[in-house]
Amino acid sequence: MRRWLMLSVPFLIGGLAGCGQEEPARLAGEPAAPAAEVAAADWLAPGETPSPARWLADRIAGADVDATAALLAAAAERYRESPRMIANRAVQLQAMLAEQGVGENAIALIGWLGGLPAQGRVSFSADCQHYFNLRVQGLDREQALARLSAPP
Repeated sequence: MRRWLMLSVPFLIGGLAGCGQEEPARLAGEPAAPAAEVAAADWLAPGETPSPARWLADRIAGADVDATAALLAAAAERYRESPRMIANRAVQLQAMLAEQGVGENAIALIGWLGGLPAQGRVSFSADCQHYFNLRVQGLDREQALARLSAPP
């Protein structure tokens, strides 16, 4: 038990480091951030509005909120993460891929990864990381998805 506790403390501290972050205080009379800035936030925190579907759809030109909500709900049924975490991870993957010159949007990524064979899949985050690794190795989208679809 002591060893487990010693090994888990750094992870707990790291995980909690972002939990209590508050927005910087505004000066009296300073207006709140415009909706476009809120929608463009890099991360959707627990309990934060808008909904994960609205937040994600607002980031992608022409995205439909209802279709995005349905996609998130289907992914949340398949994976152990919540719609909020799936949206966050998909946006994170989109940004990581963009840094590598790969232009794929978060909503499409949720659809592609959510369409992988269900057997053995429990973590959207893990699938995002595997997909990223395959893309960085030079595989195109179809090749990466085929590799992820192959039995272990």
